[in-house]
Amino acid sequence: MNAPDALSAIPHGYPFHIVIFDKVTGQLLGESSSWRADIVAPPLVNPRLKWWVLDQSVGKKVPFGWKLALSNTDLTTSRIEPLGVNGTSGVSIALNYTSTNGLLEQMALSQKMLLNASNVSIHLNQSLATNISTKTLLGAIITDGTHTVYYLFSNLASQQTVTTYSTNVTIIVPTQKSQWSTIAMSPQTIWSNQGWAIPQLVTLTVFLESNSVGVYYASLDEIIPAL
Repeated sequence: MNAPDALSAIPHGYPFHIVIFDKVTGQLLGESSSWRADIVAPPLVNPRLKWWVLDQSVGKKVPFGWKLALSNTDLTTSRIEPLGVNGTSGVSIALNYTSTNGLLEQMALSQKMLLNASNVSIHLNQSLATNISTKTLLGAIITDGTHTVYYLFSNLASQQTVTTYSTNVTIIVPTQKSQWSTIAMSPQTIWSNQGWAIPQLVTLTVFLESNSVGVYYASLDEIIPAL
């Protein structure tokens, strides 16, 4: 198989070999024997968001193992980039909303996992002021496509609140603006308490969104499974 990027992972069970060429002449210098990838998949890929790879669908580098999704967002003004001096300590997201049409803009990172791996701890820093009316939010979603657990990280909340419906649950979690906070999420427990059928896979998404003019910043340096 051909790797689209030097840091691309080889899918479990696939055969591969390494071919080395001279960059200047293009001459074949060597080739390894064939091997088969037999690495056990981790519960969460790249939990510290430190390895980056080109996402060809958006033409930008994103944390390896994570999918970047955009809604009405222009990456020439908004950005997603490695956090820290050496670029291997998390992700920085800046959403620059300049439109006057009132459409919701969103940047989201997601990956699929088992439900029992979705209990995670997120270390984050949000410079935006939460505003529910303008949908200016940093949050996380766990969904199987039918049932959804929403976590909204709010600097205006003084205590955690939980609102339940038949197919979704919304949890507002207090945070501090412009300070690093650790948020523990336990969607598996909520799933069981709601009596929802256990899915084969769920999608974990962390998103930053707004439909109001302004520049909004958020940083994440780890999203790790709870022990």
